[in-house]
Amino acid sequence: MLFLTIIVTVVFYFILKHFDTANIIPSTIYVTTSFMAVYLTFRRCPTFALAYAANDIVLIVLLSSFPTRERWIFIEAYHFVMDSALKFQRIYVRDFSPAT
Repeated sequence: MLFLTIIVTVVFYFILKHFDTANIIPSTIYVTTSFMAVYLTFRRCPTFALAYAANDIVLIVLLSSFPTRERWIFIEAYHFVMDSALKFQRIYVRDFSPAT
């Protein structure tokens, strides 16, 4: 998985660079975490949720880096913060609560 992740990251870095993407490093990290999440889900790895959580965090950072005059950015960032919190709560309750 590490080898494929490195290849996807490098390839998409140059694709994003070609299109003059703003915030190229967080955008590249977003592609990396997205790939890792999908790959771990496909392989039915139990740690896939951590990759999706990392993906949500990177997305929140990307949304927060937009100019503040864009009101919809705050709405989207709030949505992903709340969504991430709910996902974390479901995972925590499912995986770490004592068995009854």
